[in-house]
Amino acid sequence: MLVDELASATLRRSDYALTYDYSIKDIHLFLKDVQVVELGKPKSRYEVLALDVASATIHIGGGEVALATGCVVGKKLVTYPSLIRRSTEGPPFIGAPIMRELSLITNKYIMLGIRYSDDPDLPEGALTHDVRIALETHLIREAPRTLAKNGLLLVDGPIHYPIMHPKEGTIWNIEIEKLNEGRVKAMYEVLEGGLLPISVVKRVWGSKHLAKKVGLSSTRDVALIESMISTRYEKLSKPLMIGPLTMTEHGIRKVLTYVVVPTSKYSKVFTIFRIEMLKDVADSLGSRLTDVMSSLAHSTVSYGTSLPYKLEIADSVSKELTAGMASLIEMLLKIKGIPVLYGGVTIG
Repeated sequence: MLVDELASATLRRSDYALTYDYSIKDIHLFLKDVQVVELGKPKSRYEVLALDVASATIHIGGGEVALATGCVVGKKLVTYPSLIRRSTEGPPFIGAPIMRELSLITNKYIMLGIRYSDDPDLPEGALTHDVRIALETHLIREAPRTLAKNGLLLVDGPIHYPIMHPKEGTIWNIEIEKLNEGRVKAMYEVLEGGLLPISVVKRVWGSKHLAKKVGLSSTRDVALIESMISTRYEKLSKPLMIGPLTMTEHGIRKVLTYVVVPTSKYSKVFTIFRIEMLKDVADSLGSRLTDVMSSLAHSTVSYGTSLPYKLEIADSVSKELTAGMASLIEMLLKIKGIPVLYGGVTIG
């Protein structure tokens, strides 16, 4: 049905592309010094649930189709959508600029209910981010069903997505604000239910939180961390925690740390990811915060991964599922004679 609708739809290429707003004008850091802590082996064991959502954009002549799939990894592995659950309940995982509404496929902004085709400033990538962030929020809310109280809920991505339309006052900027509000609200809900939501950001190349703290706003955090390590350590034998930093961003009080994980015993080769948590989560952890960071770091070291082990699995499975479904849709589009641009599937 989706392919038939696309075959009869009049699609148009967007005039706009989304940008990542790494503005630091409204970030206020309260700690005087940036701490660097060597992380030994954790003192406690923590029950961990990890979730990730991968997305794909299928670029077709005059428009795009969005696809998102999720994976939750705890004591068992669950995907969304799932062949086991035949229920039509749940958020849409496909977005398309079509006229007809179909089950689990949205033709509208999920939060605002405005059809994509009715947005004169519809930006490239909006459909993909729309379905992906909405699905992540749904899975965050589902987490209490599968994780005991006091467990750690690892969520891929930042607490607040800085994905902005370059033109002010657009429908997308209102939509992303509402998506972010729903995401933060879901995290508070699971916290009230006894879980500890922790965001893990693996794409950190654009971050400037630490750099702003030391007065180097033109420098990116990754370059600053590399400089700190090269000047302070001859070799890196243990994971490091840089932070914590307490800040207010978009009205959200949160605590941020970077975790540096060595990948070689003989040279200073390492991976970096950022941990974000609501200030209330950090307060709930109290003195355990460093031990939790140690647990996540050593989970990464022990399995030789670039992220905490269960999150690495969720990332891999969701990407494979998304790629497979995207390939199937692409094939059906070609059979129907709908032009798919060369290299027309982007997995994210």
